Amino acid sequence: MEKLSLGDITVSVKLKIDGRFGRTFIVLIRRKAYILKITDGFGEAITKAEHMPHLYKVGMLNYDKKERAYYLYKFIDGHFIDELPILNRELLRAFIDMASEIDSLDYAITDIDAKNMIFSKDKKLYFVDHDGITHKGIAFLRDCYPYSECENHPLENLPNSSMKNAYDVPTEIYYLGAFLYDKFIKTNRSESDEIKNIVSKMCALDRSDRFVDFASIKAAIDG
Repeated sequence: MEKLSLGDITVSVKLKIDGRFGRTFIVLIRRKAYILKITDGFGEAITKAEHMPHLYKVGMLNYDKKERAYYLYKFIDGHFIDELPILNRELLRAFIDMASEIDSLDYAITDIDAKNMIFSKDKKLYFVDHDGITHKGIAFLRDCYPYSECENHPLENLPNSSMKNAYDVPTEIYYLGAFLYDKFIKTNRSESDEIKNIVSKMCALDRSDRFVDFASIKAAIDG
């Protein structure tokens, strides 16, 4: 067990993972589990912290004989998206809520992948890693999932998809639909035909056949 001092808090490390952007630990503090992430760049850490709703604390510490920033997140009790057997109504609603929230922020998270998203027991989606933050752009799914296929059509065939900043809400809906289609629908892992039809409409190539906003998708899910 390795010990790290975070100001007036000393933590015992239970698990360490070396990653592309720093080291991630699962720690136990006062009988509550948290995720500790150590990375470079304190100023950037403060900027990112503004968009981390489950962040507990951010600060500086000496680690590996170098001053580094750290994030402390609450531990999310749930399952990674890759572990879920089907796309049901609750999970689809969580994806739509997540996308709606991102669209309302000044920043968007680009590092979206089924391997770093957790569906919690309280029916919400959380990101494990927030290193992929960029200026707001509907391309948040395009950047990390560029070669998905929906109904056997590559995403790059979407009109104007080559124009990096020419994205609107229907375009974002398309990419989210394509992501869900690839992960669940094309492998017959949807709860019902109704869920399948909603996702298929999200990634319709013809914009006139697609949902125009996230509110319309929520209405279809709840209806």
